[in-house]
Amino acid sequence: MQSLSHLKHSPLEWVPSLYFAMGLPFVVLNMVSAVLYKDLGISDAQIAFWTSLIMWPWTIKFLWSPFLELYRTKKFWVVGSQLLSGVLFGVAALSLHLPLFFAVSVAVFAVVAFSGATHD
Repeated sequence: MQSLSHLKHSPLEWVPSLYFAMGLPFVVLNMVSAVLYKDLGISDAQIAFWTSLIMWPWTIKFLWSPFLELYRTKKFWVVGSQLLSGVLFGVAALSLHLPLFFAVSVAVFAVVAFSGATHD
């Protein structure tokens, strides 16, 4: 009987889910948040400003990405950012019932953006 450490997994088993996990935060923050905020009565100017600001981590990720591998492995950052993004999407969903839902959800989405850009 072989131990689990000797089993080889084909990239076809894990690459599709990795690309899905990389794209999910980007799509949710870029498209879904705009529709969500519009349905919740936020003005177009605020939606445009805050959602464009939230997307900045994908533009500036080159500033912190070289330092990530100095600290931990790629696997650590991928798994950690996936877990963090998942938890924060749940927090964002729960924040929609708060009186200051817009400020709270934008702050949570900003952290999700940094997590998603780090995962990328």
